[in-house]
Amino acid sequence: MFCNKCGSQVENGQKFCNKCGSRLISNVQTANNSVKCPNCGSGNIVFTPITTTSTEGKTKGFGTGKSCLGFILFGWIGVLCGLCGMGKGKSKTTTQTEVVRVCQNCGFRF
Repeated sequence: MFCNKCGSQVENGQKFCNKCGSRLISNVQTANNSVKCPNCGSGNIVFTPITTTSTEGKTKGFGTGKSCLGFILFGWIGVLCGLCGMGKGKSKTTTQTEVVRVCQNCGFRF
């Protein structure tokens, strides 16, 4: 039997995966203990890892505080101090890998 999340092999009857700790979902199984497709009943199943990557971030805009301080110190030309640091920002990239079972006969993913 394989883990539904990470794909590592686990013993039959276990409720949680030893590697990733996720709860195991019981599979539809044949008499010889291999996984069957719930859509067509075929035993021709392949475990495929799918990796998804997402990036989220925020870009800085015009700095009102810097602009006001620049105006106080330098006059009207100091308003341009609000442009300092504009366009910079932080971004965070997360990558998640999940093992999906794919039936080779009908293409059903489960």
